[in-house]
Amino acid sequence: MWKQAGKLFWQDIKKLKTALILICIYLAFMKFVLHSGCPFVVVTGFPCAACGLTRAGVHFLKGEWIQAWNVHPAIFPIVLLVVVFIIQRYFRQASLKKLKKYAILLIVGMLVLYVYRFATQFPGNPPMSYYRDNLMMRIVKWIKM
Repeated sequence: MWKQAGKLFWQDIKKLKTALILICIYLAFMKFVLHSGCPFVVVTGFPCAACGLTRAGVHFLKGEWIQAWNVHPAIFPIVLLVVVFIIQRYFRQASLKKLKKYAILLIVGMLVLYVYRFATQFPGNPPMSYYRDNLMMRIVKWIKM
């Protein structure tokens, strides 16, 4: 079972190799050139619905559950969805149609959470902070000059 799951995993990696390389290039550009992983923050200065998920994921992997929850509560259903996806895709080799519905539900839930957090926590502690050094502010300053 593990051998077959591993084969299927590497087949998926080979199929997605170009996309994975482009994602790595994008992330490196965002990190080292624009100093942020979020294009929404870079352009507007406002946090997006996914802002904080990386930090929450790091806390989750370290076993720091409360910190993960405080940074972004959606990390828990995301981790659950990823685990179910891995089991369904690589071990059961079952249909992923139901997972798409759960993923859509998760995205809707994240948007609702975003509106709530924006209304109750903005501007506040990261990730619900305003980042002043954004592209729109630079353009406004440039136009005023």
